[in-house]
This record gives sequence, C-alpha cells and structure tokens, in this order.
Amino acid sequence: MISIIGAGPIGAYLAWRLAKEGENVRLFEEHPNIGRPVQCAGIVSKNIRNFVNIDKEFVLNTINGTRIYSPNGECFEIKGDKEAYILDRAKFDSYLVEKALDENVELYLGYKFLSMENGNLIFDRGGFKTDVLVGADGPLSGVAKNAEMFNNRKNLIGIQVRAFLDKETDFVELYFGEEFPGFFGWVIPEGKGICRIGIAGEEVSNNFNKFLRRFSPLKIIEKQGGLIPVYNKNIQIQKDNVFLVGDAAAQNKATTGGGIVFGLKAAKILSDCLIDNKNYEREIKRKLKKDLDMNLKIRLILNKFDNEKYNSLIKLLNQDKIKEFFVSNGDMDYPTKFGFGLAIREPRLLKFLF
Repeated sequence: MISIIGAGPIGAYLAWRLAKEGENVRLFEEHPNIGRPVQCAGIVSKNIRNFVNIDKEFVLNTINGTRIYSPNGECFEIKGDKEAYILDRAKFDSYLVEKALDENVELYLGYKFLSMENGNLIFDRGGFKTDVLVGADGPLSGVAKNAEMFNNRKNLIGIQVRAFLDKETDFVELYFGEEFPGFFGWVIPEGKGICRIGIAGEEVSNNFNKFLRRFSPLKIIEKQGGLIPVYNKNIQIQKDNVFLVGDAAAQNKATTGGGIVFGLKAAKILSDCLIDNKNYEREIKRKLKKDLDMNLKIRLILNKFDNEKYNSLIKLLNQDKIKEFFVSNGDMDYPTKFGFGLAIREPRLLKFLF
C-alpha cells in the first residue's frame, strides 16, 4: 500500500500514475474540498502538455506573450504561440483527482496527517497501515517534519488579488526592481475582465499595497496568498520508505516560484522509481537537478540587482535579434536549453553573471 499525503495536483497525478500501474494507493487531503484554498498564481507553461491533456474545463485563458517592465518603465515584449495557460486551480486539481479515482485510488478528505510510526499512519480521524509514505503536502510538509527531513528550508510569501482590470487577455506582465526584493510583481489576465495582481518576497505587505496603487481604483473580488518554497539542492527528499515530491521537496523554479510543471515531472520520476524499484534521489539528480540548479543560479544573480542593473538588462534584451531568439527557443521552465545560444547572440549578457 502506498499512501500519499496531499491531494493537490502533484499528489493526485502521482496517485493516478501509480494506480494505473496496478499499485494500491490511498490519497489523503487535510482540507474538506479539493483545490481550496487557492495558494497559487495559476500560470503554467506549455510544457504541462507533456504530462496532462489540456482541457477547457480547467483552462481560463491562454497566454501568447509576456511584457517585462524595468524600474524605469521600459518594456521588453515577446510574443509566441500558446506560451502558457491560466488555470482554474480548483477545477484543475479536481480533474486530476477524478483521474486518480477512475483508477480506484482511495480518497480521504478532511484527514490531517499527524505522524507515522512503524508503518502506522496517524491522522486526527484515525489510523492506517502503509508500506510507503509520500509527502506531497506543500511547503510546510508534515511528512518532511515527521521524518526529520525538514532542515534547510526557506519559504517566500506570495500574495495576490483577483480584481477587475482592463488588460490585454493574451499578455502576462512582470515587474522587476528594488520595489520587489527577492522576486517580482505580476499581472495575469484570467479573462472576462479579471486579472490576478500580485507580488512575492520575504516581506510583502507594504510593497504589495504600493504595487496595487499602480492600478487603482480596483474592484477587488478576492485576496489569495500562500508560501513559495525556495529550492535548495541540499534538501533531503528520500528516507527509507518515505519520499517527498513537489513543494514538499521544494522542487520548483527559483526564477518564478512555479512548481506545477517541475512537480509533475518529479511525480513521474517518483512513480517510475516506486514501480521499478529505482533510487529516487539519484533519478531526480539525473533528470531534474540540472534545471533546478540553473533556475536557482539565475535567481541568486537577480537577487543582487539594483534598479540600474535591471534597467540595463531590459535595455540589452530589447533587441530584435534577442526577441526573435526568445520566440524560437525560449522556455520559461528550462533555461539550460537556450541560455548558451542567447549568450552567443549577445555576449554582453555574460557580464550579468559576474
């Protein structure tokens, strides 16, 4: 029996893959409803198609371009073809859970994980026996804490509002500068005149209110927030028969904080390892670590930028040859695929590495 704690997209996808291969799987979720509360900006790259069929049931909008603003207001704009999707997270999570249920996964809602002792799972509503335990339970993973794998953790705070705002529906806007220490601001159109406006960082409340004033007056529909795990290559993700995946393992992009695509890839790797008795940590290092590390390196460089450097970078990027290269080769998840080619076309970009 394999028990998965957390019925978000990563846990549900893992449960579905394992059950489809004949494994007995239980899926536990501490909240009474799937996909609630929403703690995600809800934008995923086109790479999600490598794992999940895109269904209009959970896609609110399709994004074909990005506008990146420097502190002085200069805009670097790139436009491609189906660059990203804006998800209704509650419907997306439910879609994956339904796929798991179709493969006879046992679902338990409203079960808060407390501990595991000698193969006995203890919840606030009873206990179960298990052979394997997987923590897909987010940045504050109770599974990681119980298994003493929660060391070296750091989380950022993400906060956003859903509000009525008149913006082009096929462009995401990103804002960089000293106003957003450690991260950036965003405007994500989900359609029907509604946008998600937010920022992330270590301390966000004052900067968030200041950012919102750029778009005032705003008619706010709801406020959302959550933690964004900071990837750390030293985080332990496997201990005996206990495994961590997704945000519980901080397997997200340090550049943007996005965790769905990398989390789904990690879940696929873990399912293959459990079925074929392979070493999970070794397979993650072989198939995912390079891109996790590269995203972290880029983030550490950006964290040292002041407004002058951001202005200089956007100005350098704002060349036709660079825009054309991004359209043909850019990938918001895997910078290792195009970083070298970008440096060849504009060697002056290398100065930002130092």
